Amino acid sequence: VQITFTMPFLVDMVESFSKTQDSAQVGQSVGMLGASYFFAQLISSFAWGRLSDVVGRKISLLLGMIGTIVSAIMLGMSTTLSLAIAARLLNGLLNGNIGIIKSFLAEITDGSNRVRGFSLLSLGWGVGAAIGPLLGGLLAHPTESLPSIFGGSHFLERYPFLLPCLAVSIVQVATFLTTTTLMIEPRRTGKSRLDESSLQSKLMGTVPSNSSNATRVQVKPGILGRFQAKPGILGNISRYSLSACLAYGILSLVNSVDQLLIVLLMQRPRDNGGVSLSISEAGFILSTSSLLMFVSNMFLPSLSKRFGKFNLLNSGLVLLAFITFLTPILSEIINDMLHSVSSSVLSAIGSSLLWILVGMRQLITVSMFSIVLVLVSNSASPTNIGSVNGIGQSLASLLRALGPIFAGQLWVVTRNIVGLHDKSSLLMLESEASSSSSLIANQLAFTAPGIMILAFLAFIKSMPRSLEHPWRSDRNLNLQGTFNATAT
Repeated sequence: VQITFTMPFLVDMVESFSKTQDSAQVGQSVGMLGASYFFAQLISSFAWGRLSDVVGRKISLLLGMIGTIVSAIMLGMSTTLSLAIAARLLNGLLNGNIGIIKSFLAEITDGSNRVRGFSLLSLGWGVGAAIGPLLGGLLAHPTESLPSIFGGSHFLERYPFLLPCLAVSIVQVATFLTTTTLMIEPRRTGKSRLDESSLQSKLMGTVPSNSSNATRVQVKPGILGRFQAKPGILGNISRYSLSACLAYGILSLVNSVDQLLIVLLMQRPRDNGGVSLSISEAGFILSTSSLLMFVSNMFLPSLSKRFGKFNLLNSGLVLLAFITFLTPILSEIINDMLHSVSSSVLSAIGSSLLWILVGMRQLITVSMFSIVLVLVSNSASPTNIGSVNGIGQSLASLLRALGPIFAGQLWVVTRNIVGLHDKSSLLMLESEASSSSSLIANQLAFTAPGIMILAFLAFIKSMPRSLEHPWRSDRNLNLQGTFNATAT
């Protein structure tokens, strides 16, 4: 909810801060505001992960929820771009819940139900993706959208985006109470840490000090593989964990670029290459299309067992790339249908096609996130799962922060290449931009994430297939045939 509720009114909020901004400034400001939350998470996610390893998952989650409540209200009362960015930065700094929840899921699941567990996490994302845009689209500018209830409220006229922020805060309060009452802290014993320490000692050719049977282990070069520990700030984080975290980060980058381009496509004026939907219309489509995410929760676990995680991931990326390259053509068809003055049927068909276009992207993306998060958890040992998820969340936050900035600049540059300017622009052309110019600009814009998806597909093909299965010291380290032990 914290990520998605701003999507319907993000463009309108930026425009409300200054009425003199041209199209280029709006695109850049939207990118900066969208990126600020994730830049802050980049800084804080690893620290939150380490904190949850020390003090526990539950207390860390509760602290994060308090931070999101305060920062959401601060965002709603922002009257300048600087204040709004500060609010989103504070939100990101005080919210490490995503990484902590993933660590919690990894601790209470195993190989038999981990995909199911992370698909439930995606289900939760789907619920948030449905509620967030609905709250943002319906409750922004309440004196205009709900005049019978809030008409005449000078306070809400001054702060037109406060009401959706208050609604999100109420959701967080309810979540806080539910977590306090129902969540049980997972039991973590010293057994796994002892086992891992012993295994690491064997791999490094040494013997634990408390071992009564001295054993020398001769390790062949280059065979430590997945669980080789290296000194430094990352501690005992393996290169395979880093590889899985990088996959999570790249997918987050692709998703953030694609997501902001879709929002701009829906809300920018037609002569700027957009579909020109209102805040409430965009919020309704984003919210209701998120219901398709529930399909992922229903079928992903069984599909994963039958076809394998990597095969599903590869297929999803190919399909997503196809939809991305096809989006500009579909958007032109949808645009003509939505604004058809001769037929309400065509307008309804256009709305349905846009709903399917947005929903299919969300369905595919949330399924891929579920799989990648399982790969990240599979790469970690029981004693560093919080740290691994913290690193993954930090990397994802960095690339999610860069994504909106890149997407905003991409939108501006592609408009300038073909000479598109909206009606608020000081550089507006005298005549309305042609449909072909819009198509070219959008094709250029969506080609970038399409290429990124194909590059990500190549990266996935290079990842080790052993990540299909959870961490197990007796199997994943492949002790037999990997090193030779001789009694001394």
